[in-house]
Amino acid sequence: MSTIVLQIPEPLEMELQARAAKQGRNVASVAVELIEQALESAANTGGGQVLTGDAWLREFDAWVKSHPRIDVVLDDSRETIYEGR
Repeated sequence: MSTIVLQIPEPLEMELQARAAKQGRNVASVAVELIEQALESAANTGGGQVLTGDAWLREFDAWVKSHPRIDVVLDDSRETIYEGR
């Protein structure tokens, strides 16, 4: 295992200490776990690469189309929302 020295803002350090205390662990092990989770998440979402506007729109459209369509007419008029008040 390697040693890395990081300078982090005080509020972040306090959050790490609070999490570690709550879990009964040391700050370093909590920090390593959070870094691992962030790296895994980045790998699963394209590695944090920056997309062009068109590429982002294609990705977003694909995400939208991956959800089931629900054909429901919703009356969101002011009269309906505040009816009975």
